[in-house]
Amino acid sequence: MTVLVIGRGRAIVDSVTTAMSEHGIEGTGVTVDADAIAHLGGGDVDLLVIGGGVEPGSRSLLKKQAATHGVRVLETPLKGRDPGTYVLEEIVPLLNA
Repeated sequence: MTVLVIGRGRAIVDSVTTAMSEHGIEGTGVTVDADAIAHLGGGDVDLLVIGGGVEPGSRSLLKKQAATHGVRVLETPLKGRDPGTYVLEEIVPLLNA
């Protein structure tokens, strides 16, 4: 399964994708809507993680694109958690469901 993470801060996106990798989860991170839409259109994304800093208009567009391609969406923000905890508490359960 492949996870696509989109957020506005490169450092946060990278920390989440690194934590995913440490837990054996394949994924990539982007900071631009167009890049996320391109990945979604590629057909190899199973889960889209939308970071807390993504604006409402972009969030809506991304969710529509994900729905078009049958991709599940996770919108739960980090809320001060470290990326490893976030991955274990939010991403892993969705992938195992």
